Amino acid sequence: MPRHPRAAFALVLGLAIWLSAGCASSAGEAEFATGLGGTRLTLLEPAPQTVPAGDSERVAVVVLRERFRGPVRLELHGLPRGVTAEERDAVIPDGRDVLELTLRAAADAPPVVAHPVEVRAFGPRGLEVRTSFPLTVRARD
Repeated sequence: MPRHPRAAFALVLGLAIWLSAGCASSAGEAEFATGLGGTRLTLLEPAPQTVPAGDSERVAVVVLRERFRGPVRLELHGLPRGVTAEERDAVIPDGRDVLELTLRAAADAPPVVAHPVEVRAFGPRGLEVRTSFPLTVRARD
């Protein structure tokens, strides 16, 4: 790993983009927050998701840390009616940059198209960053 923090950040960001390019849909924009001492927490916008009613889907959340170590806590807000996240305590531990969350749509979840779901990431000393992704719930076949 490069010794310079910006070089390390660029390397991790490039790796995240390269890895997501192999997926059916890739992550979008990146949002970031800066704190004391040049700390920076970056949250990549998750790819759009589609969950059939009565089924589940995994969504990858990617964070990048600059000039700090430690866990990053995640929260999802604004899930549509009938959709839940299975993980109660979503934390990306130190040394990891990705966490997959499972979204489960109840069998009777009403269909929605491109419903905005907000992702919040919390780092040390009040670092907080938010982004969102569109979630579609398909009617049961």
